[in-house]
Amino acid sequence: MFIYVIGTDDTQKIGFSSNVEQRLRILQTGNSEALRINHKVEVPDDQARLVEKTIHKEYGYLRIKGEWFKMSPDQAKLCIEHAAIRWVD
Repeated sequence: MFIYVIGTDDTQKIGFSSNVEQRLRILQTGNSEALRINHKVEVPDDQARLVEKTIHKEYGYLRIKGEWFKMSPDQAKLCIEHAAIRWVD
């Protein structure tokens, strides 16, 4: 399972999926802007939801809507790496 960052230069979706490339295709279908996979971190299947929820809670102040956040790809990368290290040891 992967925690992923998919987005543009300033808007990121942070979620989890076993197939990030397929998830990108699905998200692109409903989005007029070109999306890209900005980062992904592999985590154990049983930890993926916990890591995702932790990120969403800690960075909720940057939330635009749902699982979309106003942040750069680099900011999002740091968010998921920090959460994954804390929960997946």
